[in-house]
Formats: sequence, C-alpha cells, structure tokens
Amino acid sequence: MIDLKSNGIPNTILDAINQFAPYKDDGVSISLPPLTIENASDRVSITLNGENLDITCDREGLTRAKNLASNDCPALSGCPTQIRVCLNHILQSCIHSLENTPDLPQKVSIRPTIELPGDPFS
Repeated sequence: MIDLKSNGIPNTILDAINQFAPYKDDGVSISLPPLTIENASDRVSITLNGENLDITCDREGLTRAKNLASNDCPALSGCPTQIRVCLNHILQSCIHSLENTPDLPQKVSIRPTIELPGDPFS
C-alpha cells in the first residue's frame, strides 16, 4: 500500500493504485496529471509529461520495469513526489506480476489499439 499520510495523493487515486492489477483489468485507466496509466492484458501503458512507455507482459517488459524502478527516469525530472510515488508503486506491481508469471515469453506482440474512423457524433 502507498503511504496515505503524505504525498498529497487524493484517496480515489490511492484506492485505484492500491487495487491496480497489471495485465488483468483491460481498460482500467488511472490519471494523476501529468501521469496516466492504462492497463491491458498485453501491456501497461504509462504516459508521463507527454512521453509514452509500455511495460509489456514479457521478459523485455520485466527488464524495462526493473530498469525504470532502479534508475531515475528522465521523464521524472521535476515531477512532484506524489507522481514519483505512484509511478514507483505501479512499476513494483508490474515487476511482481511479471516475476510471478509462469513461462513468461521473451517478447509478446502488442495488440493494436482500435480506432474508430471519423467522428461518431457527426
């Protein structure tokens, strides 16, 4: 669980992050601007300050998550503590999930995002 006493993170965001299950709940999205986390069965997509990063459900994703968790991510420079705390929690959740996935593949194919043609309201 994330430390509820500090960091100024709204309780609704804390609840969502504490219940976050990487690669399990397709379509779950958490937003704490400038951080957005989107969950899918093949990846966890992180957008921070306009930079996109996918933690895929494979060994490459595990390596990426570990590297991000152990090093200062350039996208985090200047981010408030609450953003750093949330992102670290998400990365640790991804690492735990991937390390406990039997027969984790080396690389998965990412499913394309479905985009609807045109404006559905026109």
